[in-house]
Amino acid sequence: MASEQENRIVAEVMDNMKMAETEESAARRYVRRAVDKILIYCCREDLPERLEGTAAQIAEDMFCWSPQEKKHHPLPVETQRFLTAIQALPGAPRWTS
Repeated sequence: MASEQENRIVAEVMDNMKMAETEESAARRYVRRAVDKILIYCCREDLPERLEGTAAQIAEDMFCWSPQEKKHHPLPVETQRFLTAIQALPGAPRWTS
């Protein structure tokens, strides 16, 4: 992933989550993990610009931490749907039975 693309996604995550600048390294780590999930799932080497928002949403969902329960919550259904919809993009592998 190009560094300018990563910077855009990190900035979006930090803005949406109202994160302090001191939390940038955590945001960047989650963005890289989200992008890796997309690239692995789609068997791609690049992240299309259309999926930057999806990567940001997945990274934000990874931050779903409940301090009271001291655990992460599972990915929301919306994120699971994003991952499924990614296969419809051009260049995504077509799985057949």
